[in-house]
Amino acid sequence: MRYTTVTFILRPVIFGLLLSTVLITPRAVAFQQCIDKGKISYSDRGCPPDASARRFQNKVTGPSDPAAAQARHEANVAQLRHLQQQRLQQERQHQRWLRHQQAEAQRRQLAARRHTQKCQRLAMNARTADRELALVTRRGHGRALLRSQHAHERLAFYCGR
Repeated sequence: MRYTTVTFILRPVIFGLLLSTVLITPRAVAFQQCIDKGKISYSDRGCPPDASARRFQNKVTGPSDPAAAQARHEANVAQLRHLQQQRLQQERQHQRWLRHQQAEAQRRQLAARRHTQKCQRLAMNARTADRELALVTRRGHGRALLRSQHAHERLAFYCGR
């Protein structure tokens, strides 16, 4: 690889930029708490001249016991896994319930269709028995009358007509 003068000039500039980003962290930035007429504001550039200023100390610190923090983290991860498993189980139960409801609805539709078909068949049998009653001679009239009555009773019993 050939080095040019641009490479030699850019290398320290890039190194300086990287070093400055590492050195300027949120903890290194100095914030001031400004109190102006009872209102509190925070600034990193300084307060207005008529406001009182004091250095803001960030009270958030790292964990005092890294082992305890690691244990809390692992407990949180375990609890999160447990909650995810519960959610997945509830989702599976809900899916089973939905499938059951769909199957039950289909079963009810099929039962209603069968009931309608049976009522249509019984109504047709009653009409046929009535026609036979009208066409029968005197000799078979009693039997045709019973057949017609039974057909109408079955129709009324099953279909409420």
